[in-house]
Amino acid sequence: FEPTVLEGEAGQSLTLEATNEGEEEHNIKIEDQDIDEDFEGGDEGEVEVTFPDSGTVVFFCKYHQDQGMRGALTVSS
Repeated sequence: FEPTVLEGEAGQSLTLEATNEGEEEHNIKIEDQDIDEDFEGGDEGEVEVTFPDSGTVVFFCKYHQDQGMRGALTVSS
């Protein structure tokens, strides 16, 4: 994931543009927002996310989280 930490205002909506540049299936998952989108190799897509009221919400690839594919939406102070 690039960038891995996104900053925004509380409640702000954001469209994440995803491009799977590899051949393996990848995913964007945000448990707190019921987001669970798969992207096959070469796929492109968009995911609508919302910054939390405060603090940080984690997003990750459910297939490769242990390999460091994770990031966060954090409310800027």
